[in-house]
This record gives sequence, structure tokens and C-alpha cells, in this order.
Amino acid sequence: MLTPITKTSLYNPLQILEIRKIIKKFEIVHVHLFPALYWVAVSSMFLKNKIKLIYTEHSTKNRRRNIKLFKLIDPIIYKRYANIIAISNGTKTNLKKHLGENFSNPHNNYKQWFRFKKHL
Repeated sequence: MLTPITKTSLYNPLQILEIRKIIKKFEIVHVHLFPALYWVAVSSMFLKNKIKLIYTEHSTKNRRRNIKLFKLIDPIIYKRYANIIAISNGTKTNLKKHLGENFSNPHNNYKQWFRFKKHL
């Protein structure tokens, strides 16, 4: 388990600088939860090498989805991820509704973009 990279808040954008130093060493980075969703996506924008980003969406709803600014920013952030794993059908449905039906990901066909975690 990782702890905060800097001694500042997890919500502090300075996390981006430290995350960038770490993720540049990897080919694949798997992210869970906010704000890491944002910090890793932004960090990857400033790297020379391409990193495959994977995100696991856990929430069927959250406060961020009710804020207009995030409604504009979230599609940009989510497009950075090659794959998104939705933990349930409800999670998938609500995220697609939040991002909009016309949302497209340059990495994959939108209909195939979401993968589902199988319960073992």
C-alpha cells in the first residue's frame, strides 16, 4: 500500500510532481479513487514515454458529478485511461451517464471500453 507521496494533502496538486517521478518508470499504471484519478492523468501528460493507464471506478455516484466544472473536466481526465474497470453494472451506467453518451475514448471503442470485474 502506498502512502501519500508528499507531506501535503492528497488533494494538493503538488502531488502531480512527485507522481510523475514515480510513474515514468512503469509501462502500466493502475489507479483507484479520486484524487489519484486526476493526479496520475495529469502527470502522464508531461512524460516522454507513453504509459498505459488503467482506472477502477468504484462509485455509482459522488459529489464531483454534481459540480458543473467537473462535468467539463472529467471527460478530459477519463480519456487519458486506456481502460476503465467498472465494479458493477450500476457503476458503469452512472459513469456513462455522467460522461455523456457522445463521450469517446481514443484508446478503445466506447462500447468495449468498460470491463467488469468478475467475482471469484
